[in-house]
Amino acid sequence: MPLGSGWTFLIRRARDANAAIRAEALIFDDPPPNHWNHNSYMNLQKFVTLHFHFAVWLSIACGIAAFNNPELVLSDEDGMYGPLRNNLLFAVGYLLLGQIGLWYVRYLKGGYFEALVMGYTFLATAFGAKVYADVNGMPVSGYFIMALLYFALAHGLYYFLGRRREDDPHAASD
Repeated sequence: MPLGSGWTFLIRRARDANAAIRAEALIFDDPPPNHWNHNSYMNLQKFVTLHFHFAVWLSIACGIAAFNNPELVLSDEDGMYGPLRNNLLFAVGYLLLGQIGLWYVRYLKGGYFEALVMGYTFLATAFGAKVYADVNGMPVSGYFIMALLYFALAHGLYYFLGRRREDDPHAASD
């Protein structure tokens, strides 16, 4: 018997056995309620968690980049916004230190409430920077504001989707 036909025979036997097991399960067992919804939710939850950790590292990298190149936050060709730009850089510094501290202390252990607080802080900083720029007539970078809003959204989604994992009875089986 040639090698190819033996493998074909084994594959067919395995398919027939799997089909019989599935047919038996469908006849004798009730499918779990909302099975597809639960799997979809768990996949979404894993994606949001992965996205959150990516956003944390991206925010840390962007904070370091803003200190190395303050033009990312506020273009100041003429040097007129020195102290005002420094105030925005202090806010970036506080966000950077808070994010590093929370990542080390809480995010690695699944701290969801801290993510909500940090998300709110990013959101408040985005609105505060926009108001601060409008009041002082400064050209704050739109990318800076959008990045803060993105980080706030990533933290908020992680809180709302990650927090439900504690109450989910199916989470222990995954």
